[in-house]
Amino acid sequence: YLGQERRGLTHRIIIYRQQELLLKSPFTFVGFISRRKDNLAASTIAKIQTTDQKMIRELVSIPGILSYSSLELPHGNWCNLVLMSNIGVKSHIKKAETHLYAAHQLAHTYYDWIRLQIGTLPEGLDPMEMCLLKTKYYTYYLDQQKPHIQELTYGKNYVIRNTQNIVPVMQYMSGENRLTQESRCL
Repeated sequence: YLGQERRGLTHRIIIYRQQELLLKSPFTFVGFISRRKDNLAASTIAKIQTTDQKMIRELVSIPGILSYSSLELPHGNWCNLVLMSNIGVKSHIKKAETHLYAAHQLAHTYYDWIRLQIGTLPEGLDPMEMCLLKTKYYTYYLDQQKPHIQELTYGKNYVIRNTQNIVPVMQYMSGENRLTQESRCL
């Protein structure tokens, strides 16, 4: 599905296994939000776009991938959400040739930073409840190929119970603010 959001931004949703998404069973998710570098060369943008399209086609062959959603943000940034049947599926994605190429050969040329959110949807999509397990912060400095990586692990009490909390969570994911211990349960 391809749609237009406000301000003409793109929203695409790819459903790989529709019947599994309808089950009231736990899912794993990986959320990705990033900020791209300023003044990117057209060739760098083209490489990322080509790699993204290739990765989307390859996800269909990875067992346990349920859906992939991408939302274009202002200034050419994107956020993505991958739903999986279990946490083990993540290791299959990380081993995929296209993912390895994107993460180790392209990311440092395209991104200032990346935030990965890993968590679960304990009862599937209904009711909508997300439990964040950890956040990985990747920060790229100048022309260094390897990012500086930090990881924040949450207890089982970090739960997002409804969609009213999406804006503060997106701000948190992007690093725009830091939640205090008292405000972690939304």
